[in-house]
Amino acid sequence: MEYDDQEAMKLINQLCFPLYAAARHVTGLYTPVLKPLGLTYTQYIVFLVLWEKDGLTVGEARRRHHTDGSGPRPAGEGEGRPREGRGLY
Repeated sequence: MEYDDQEAMKLINQLCFPLYAAARHVTGLYTPVLKPLGLTYTQYIVFLVLWEKDGLTVGEARRRHHTDGSGPRPAGEGEGRPREGRGLY
């Protein structure tokens, strides 16, 4: 069988797409629990990282949850009332 560039580039033949779709589905399962708390899934992960080890720097926390800092804001910023005011810290 000869390799076909066009066939290989179809979305159905890309491993990254089903992995992305599965990850989105799993993180979406958290939405009903996190939304009433005003948290995104990424913010929830940050809280888990901080819960595991107190006193982390922002850089250490990013390394632990595998982000580069170009993504969502820290958990205490934006989206209405600060988390401290809702008893989440």
